[in-house]
Amino acid sequence: MITLLVTHISIAVLSLGWTAYLLVRPAQRRFYVSYGLMAATLVSGAALVFVAHGNVLQATISGLLYLAVAGLGTWAAHWRQQRLLAAETVRIDSRR
Repeated sequence: MITLLVTHISIAVLSLGWTAYLLVRPAQRRFYVSYGLMAATLVSGAALVFVAHGNVLQATISGLLYLAVAGLGTWAAHWRQQRLLAAETVRIDSRR
């Protein structure tokens, strides 16, 4: 159970770090990694609750908070990527 807890926390921290990296350097392929890390965090959290018979309410609230932070960060990275692509398109079109 300790191993599962350490794995869950490691994946969650890595996911939040990856989301922060996406905000700085957004790229389409990197979003897939972010989605995978979010899914892995949710699966390992559900397994942890199931195995440890933990408090479901606390796990749900923590999971929703994690999803809100990771989801908003990923959304902001998508938004930034679209802005960068639009600016690049305008710059290319202005050269013609």
